[in-house]
Amino acid sequence: MNGDEFEPLFYFDSSALAKLLLAEEAGADLAIEVWQGCSVPITSPLAFVEVCAAIALAERLGRSTPTHAALMRREWGRLWTSVCPVELTSGVAEAACRLAKQHALSGADSVHLASGLTVGHDVIFVTWDRRLHAAAAAAGLAVVPAMLD
Repeated sequence: MNGDEFEPLFYFDSSALAKLLLAEEAGADLAIEVWQGCSVPITSPLAFVEVCAAIALAERLGRSTPTHAALMRREWGRLWTSVCPVELTSGVAEAACRLAKQHALSGADSVHLASGLTVGHDVIFVTWDRRLHAAAAAAGLAVVPAMLD
């Protein structure tokens, strides 16, 4: 790269991160492609817990066997070591409160959006959550996928 080029920054919300493990879900191929193409994936520490909960839900619903769920938990632990977490500061929390009201987001989704915006407006926000996707785009972030079905 020359001095005029930069490597894009990618912020992954929990819906995008879960697709890395739940490969049968729609959009998993794109999530994996983006993950593999970025040097340092960025997310909130909240995502660690949310993805663990998604794995547990898949197991409870019978979409994953206990053995497969255990493998996914191990893989998630390995993937997490690659992540650069955005610290959940009081500033991020205050921004999340404003964003929750402004975009009718859940608490977790507003934390993800506030965390992504903390990284900067040049971050590419990766999400499969419809409301969060729309809110990130409205906040001026580039979003992957470009459109949701």
